[in-house]
Amino acid sequence: MAQKYLGAAKTSAYYSIAPLGVAFSMILLGERPAIQFYIAMIIMIVSTVFMIKDSID
Repeated sequence: MAQKYLGAAKTSAYYSIAPLGVAFSMILLGERPAIQFYIAMIIMIVSTVFMIKDSID
């Protein structure tokens, strides 16, 4: 249903924020990943914001 109204690209952008769920589980379990995880998470969040703000229809 999301792809019907948003399109495949924007729907995929929403799925890219899944690492936020991982971040919450890290807090709960006390695990600490390498710096690459944090860099990748920031890149994915920024790209998601760009995809959401895209107004080309």
